[in-house]
Amino acid sequence: MEMENSHNAKYRILKASKHGRSTFVNMADDDAMQVFRNQYSNQDLFISTWYSAVPDLSALRNYTLCFYIVTDDPEAAHVRAHEACSYISENFSVPQDCIEVIYNGSSSAADKPDKDSNHADDSGAGNSAGNYNATNDWDGNNTTDSDKAAIITAEIMILIPPVVFDGLPTPLVPALNYYLARQIADDGIENINIDVYQRDHFIRLPNSVNTVTGRFVIPLSMKELLYLDANCIAELSKQLRPEDSMILPHRVPEAADWFVEVHDEFEKKLLRQDELQKLMLQKGWEIPPCIRRLQQLCLYDNIRLEAYRVLSQFYSWIGASPDEIKYLINFVDRLNPIGNYHKMNAIITFGVENPWFVGCQHFLLEQFCPAGKCFMAELIEEYEKPYLF
Repeated sequence: MEMENSHNAKYRILKASKHGRSTFVNMADDDAMQVFRNQYSNQDLFISTWYSAVPDLSALRNYTLCFYIVTDDPEAAHVRAHEACSYISENFSVPQDCIEVIYNGSSSAADKPDKDSNHADDSGAGNSAGNYNATNDWDGNNTTDSDKAAIITAEIMILIPPVVFDGLPTPLVPALNYYLARQIADDGIENINIDVYQRDHFIRLPNSVNTVTGRFVIPLSMKELLYLDANCIAELSKQLRPEDSMILPHRVPEAADWFVEVHDEFEKKLLRQDELQKLMLQKGWEIPPCIRRLQQLCLYDNIRLEAYRVLSQFYSWIGASPDEIKYLINFVDRLNPIGNYHKMNAIITFGVENPWFVGCQHFLLEQFCPAGKCFMAELIEEYEKPYLF
C-alpha cells in the first residue's frame, strides 16, 4: 500500500460492504490490517482515498489523486489505462514508478458477472468523460432491473499518493480531481469514469476478493500493464499478489510544482464562482433560460449524464437543499429514466458538495442562449467589469 507521507497522515478508513461497518486503521500497523481482513474473510473490503493524521472523521485529509478506467471490454480497459498513465506522466510530471495501478475485473465478456450482481454500468454520458459506473461503490446496494442490463467486466484504478505531489490537507482535492479527470477525457483518453469524486470516497482494498467477479483486486506494476494483455492480467487476479508488487512512492519536486500551479488556478476559479454566487443571491436567485430549457427536455444517452451534472451543480449553487436537488433531477429523469440510480445519486452528491455554474459556453447551455443577453451573462459581465462609482 501507499507509504506514510511526509505530513504524518497515516490513518485511513476500512469498510466492509456486506456488513456496513468501518474502522480507522493506522496504515503502518500491518497486524491491524490483517485483523480487519480476517474478520470479514477478506471479501468486499474498501479503503478511503484519503489519509488523516488522527482517527477522526472531522480531521484534515490528505487525498490521493485517483483516475478510473471502466468498461465492459477488458482489453480496452488495459489499453486505456496504459494511455492514461502515459498522459499523467507527461502532463502531470509524475514518474511512472510513482503511479499505483489497481486492477478489478473478470477475465472476459464471457466471464462477465451474472445479472444478480450489485454493480452496473451506464453508457449515457454527455461526452467521453464518465461513460460507465465504476464497481467501487462500497455500500452494497442492489441494482434495479434496468441497472442489470449491462455489467462491467474491468475497472482499472490509477492512483497518485499525496506524498508524490506534496499534497497538503485541503478540501479542494476531490473537486480538483474531478476536473483533472475531465481534462484527461477531453484530451482523448476514453472510458474515464468521472462520477466518483465525493468527499467520502472509497476504492476496493487491494488484495481483497471481489465476490461479484470471484477475483482478487490486485496491484499491477507498470511493466505488467505495458507488456501483459488483458487475459494475462485477469489470470494474475486469481491469487494474492506479493507485497513487493506495490509501489514505493516518493516526493517528486516537478510533480509538487505542478500541483501547486493547478491548485492555485482551481482556487481562482472557485473564488470566481463564490463571487458570482454572492451577486446572484443579492438580487434573488433565478433560473437562466438555458437551464430552464435543459430541464424541460427528454434527455437521451448522449447527453443526459452531463445534463444531470450541470443541473445538480447549478441547483446547489443557488442554494437548493439536497432533497430538492434530488427531486428536481428525478423529475427530469422521469421522461427517459436512466435506470442506474447509484450513478445518478453519485452525480447528485457531487453537485451538492460542489456548487458551480458551468458557464454560458458549455456545449449543453450555449445552444439555448437567448438572442439578447440573459441576466446570467449580465451578472458575469458585472463581476468581470464592475461599475465605477
